Amino acid sequence: MAEEAQGYAVSGLLRGVLLLLVIALLGWSYWQLQQPPRSVSDMPVALPAVTVSDVVAVDIQNAANDLHFVRQRSQWKLVGHEAQQVDEQALHTLLDELASMRVVRTVAHGTNHDQRLGLDKAQRIHLKVSNASAVVLEADIGKQGGDLTTTFLRVQGSDAVVAVDKMLRWQLQRTAEGWLKAKDPAPTKQEGASSNN
Repeated sequence: MAEEAQGYAVSGLLRGVLLLLVIALLGWSYWQLQQPPRSVSDMPVALPAVTVSDVVAVDIQNAANDLHFVRQRSQWKLVGHEAQQVDEQALHTLLDELASMRVVRTVAHGTNHDQRLGLDKAQRIHLKVSNASAVVLEADIGKQGGDLTTTFLRVQGSDAVVAVDKMLRWQLQRTAEGWLKAKDPAPTKQEGASSNN
């Protein structure tokens, strides 16, 4: 009988401990559900779709440059430099990067970290990509990420700063001359004379 009473006491104690554990687990779960996300990277941000063949204009603005590219028929022109050919391979590379870029993570919300991320007025590069009927992508481009394979970006109208899987900044920092094909140097008299022989 004593053993039976002791068995009931142990069994009751185990049930009590088990009940307390279940209550504690349910309480912790409820508390976790009430908390805001710990990391802003948990919140997905969608990027606007860029279809390269539909793009007819690209604007790149920063503290040093204000570049406006337009596609006329099948050729790209840089406004103000129409007599020179645009390095179309460089422009297509940029457009391909924009069309295929993906969000790696969200790094911030709001403007508190803009200077550190290269998105303040002095550092950012403003990019606008348009098709024939509308702007398809308008964004501020910041610094490269610490891994040097990502770029910080804020889409116009969003407060989220995301890291995208492309190295965009170095491409967008080009001057007008950097977007134009180099002129062929005029042949010297000696080169012209040797080609006639």
